Amino acid sequence: HHLQVIAGVKQQECRTQLQAWFAQRRMQKKLEDQKNITPKAPTSTVEN
Repeated sequence: HHLQVIAGVKQQECRTQLQAWFAQRRMQKKLEDQKNITPKAPTSTVEN
């Protein structure tokens, strides 16, 4: 099998698809990171 590559064909469509995929991946990573952050328990202070 031999493929012929022609530059620029479907360039915009490919760019849009790749950008959307990476944006979705970044969003998923951000949400996962937010889930993994555990809030610290508040510390109580006793006043004398």
